[in-house]
Amino acid sequence: MNCNYCQKTLPESSKFCVYCGKEVEIKIVQRNAENTTVIETHKKSPVKIVSSFFNILIFLAAIASILGFFYIYVENKIKSPADKSPINDEIVDNLYRNTKYQFRIKFPETWEIKKGDGPNILVKASSGKGGSINIYVKDLGIALGDIDDMLSIEEWTNSVYEKFPSAKILEQKEIYIDNKKAYFVQYTITYKVLEHQTNGIFYIIGLINKNYLYAITAGSVEGQFEDEKPILDASVSTFVIEDY
Repeated sequence: MNCNYCQKTLPESSKFCVYCGKEVEIKIVQRNAENTTVIETHKKSPVKIVSSFFNILIFLAAIASILGFFYIYVENKIKSPADKSPINDEIVDNLYRNTKYQFRIKFPETWEIKKGDGPNILVKASSGKGGSINIYVKDLGIALGDIDDMLSIEEWTNSVYEKFPSAKILEQKEIYIDNKKAYFVQYTITYKVLEHQTNGIFYIIGLINKNYLYAITAGSVEGQFEDEKPILDASVSTFVIEDY
């Protein structure tokens, strides 16, 4: 069966053309008593049209699920603030565990652990000397695979520019955190501390487990980064997903 408008070949059950969107019409060719050709045009029934439209929506939803992550971090269309209820927190010395988002991390000893800023920074730890580690969590609403199923390392790097247009990228690579593929981007930025311009060096690691996106940001003021980097790396390496 072909579309009457764009002439594309369609499945026999189609009610709308998936190429041009026009409603499918059926032409019936008959001959009358005078042997004259008569062409009758009929549209599909309204009930079946609704069914076809529903199928198209399912098809579009499937495409959206594949591309959805890109729009999540660029357009931020999905509003899903992290649940910061203390009932989900377990803190023993410098070990932090979150039972809802199913992960744990061992922050550096003597660092202060507290609630994160903004809707999706779940927890943060700071050295008091400029060093910090933040854990960002977002519920994507659908279970996904590894992060490279959703976007490339270049697109992850672009998300840094989205937040910090003046950032300078120092390094980008694929790594593994808790045996899960992750994206690593290190960058420099200039930001304000008590109204003073300060240069900082940070890295952000992104990974996905089921329906959660995790982003770990670690860094320090530029003058302290090399001294604190081994401490930051050691802490970040303790990040573990706890699937219950």
